Amino acid sequence: NITISKNKTVKRTIKKLKARKTYYVKVRAYKKVGKTTYKGSKSKASKAYPKPAKVKITSIKSTAKGAKLYWKKVAGASGYVIYRSESKTGKYTKIKEIKKQTKISYNNTGLLKGKTYYYKVMAYRNMSGIYVYGKYSTVKQIRK
Repeated sequence: NITISKNKTVKRTIKKLKARKTYYVKVRAYKKVGKTTYKGSKSKASKAYPKPAKVKITSIKSTAKGAKLYWKKVAGASGYVIYRSESKTGKYTKIKEIKKQTKISYNNTGLLKGKTYYYKVMAYRNMSGIYVYGKYSTVKQIRK
């Protein structure tokens, strides 16, 4: 239970939720007058889905045709999205969505020799068509 006072609009983060579960949240207003507390009706339950954990890229290796990226499996993830840029702080473009939670590598082919490429990966959960995204991994780079 979380109590919010002074008629404020509030966004709350609920911590320590398990990644594979769906949670339901209800809200109700109250007013305290002297020693008496008056409580309003509870809202309808809203679904809440915990975000997947941040992906950790473990390595990136040069291959004959490109680069192979490896990361640690994220509990509760439905899949992963890989982004690439040619500048660490530049615009990252989505290059691949992996729709398997167990696949933890990606082979990026067609890279040009002499160029440096930067990668980041994000885990996501698909909860009956509702997508919940985790945080981006730390950026990793490779020079071809």
